[in-house]
Amino acid sequence: MEKAGSAEPAKYLAELPHIHFTGVTGEIGFDAKGDVLGGAITLYRVKAGKWEVVETVVSGAPPKK
Repeated sequence: MEKAGSAEPAKYLAELPHIHFTGVTGEIGFDAKGDVLGGAITLYRVKAGKWEVVETVVSGAPPKK
């Protein structure tokens, strides 16, 4: 939104495919629809008072620079 100078979806969605950065999970970017590429989310649950990993979900291929 900052790069597009607008909070209007039609304007900022057009900028998303041009945004690439290195996050804590690796390279992250966006496709033409605004969906995240290369991001990851880890799902946890607490069992017997300890955190355990349930699943790590990775979205799409990392963006190409």
